[in-house]
Amino acid sequence: MTPSTTLAVDAMDDDSVKHLFEQLTATNNELAVLHRDLTRKTRDLEEARTLNNQFLGMAAHDLRNPLHVIGGMSRVLLRSRNVSEMERKLIQSIFDSSDFMRRLVDDLLQVSELDAGMLRLHREPCALRELVAERVELQRPMAEGKGIAITLRCLEPLPPVNGDRMRLAQVLDNLLSNAIKYSRPGTRVTVTTRATRGGTRVSVGDEGQGIARDELGKLFLPFGVTSSHATGGEKSTGLGLLIVKRIAEAHGGSVLVRSRVGVGTTFHLLLPAGE
Repeated sequence: MTPSTTLAVDAMDDDSVKHLFEQLTATNNELAVLHRDLTRKTRDLEEARTLNNQFLGMAAHDLRNPLHVIGGMSRVLLRSRNVSEMERKLIQSIFDSSDFMRRLVDDLLQVSELDAGMLRLHREPCALRELVAERVELQRPMAEGKGIAITLRCLEPLPPVNGDRMRLAQVLDNLLSNAIKYSRPGTRVTVTTRATRGGTRVSVGDEGQGIARDELGKLFLPFGVTSSHATGGEKSTGLGLLIVKRIAEAHGGSVLVRSRVGVGTTFHLLLPAGE
């Protein structure tokens, strides 16, 4: 106790001191009980989350095979010459629905793995410039099919990245396909790579609808919905950007977004340089 506190206690009678210590003891006991309850509830919540992820993973895994079968059979029927035009349209609808469900199941399975901390990265030196160029070329037919130009600008040599090539390709594919999905015919998607002080920045910008500032926070949430709509009727699982964010963070990086309504949206993938 400080001298002033000691004088204050000395000035109190024995009953007052006893009452004060009884109050302090009771308060301390209440805090201990609250702490135990909080610890128990936190443990129960973590166990429930683990069970939920396990259930989601098992359900998604069990749904994969029948969806692949439906998609495969639909594809065979679409190639057949013995179906009418009406039947072909119905089969195409079955194929499209099964393909969307397959992608949703795959995304759900990956999100459950990410939440459970089960993402395994097979790190190796990765030439990011070549990887970006490869993914742009793979997405170019989709862009050109919608009348959208896609341009790659590599401004300078990039430092090597120590990362999982397949996972980084997944991130790039998602950002590129999103830019194409929400862009109108006659616009341009620009991909820019740039060396930064601590690593590399890959920017994917479009001239699309843009996203309102108060909606930006929804982008990286599960099934986050904004007022922007795909311009070609494409469907979204609502999980792609969440997966992008988690994979970037697993690499020690991050994803940022800048957008203006009516002007366009740019996503920046930031990755640290490899050791």
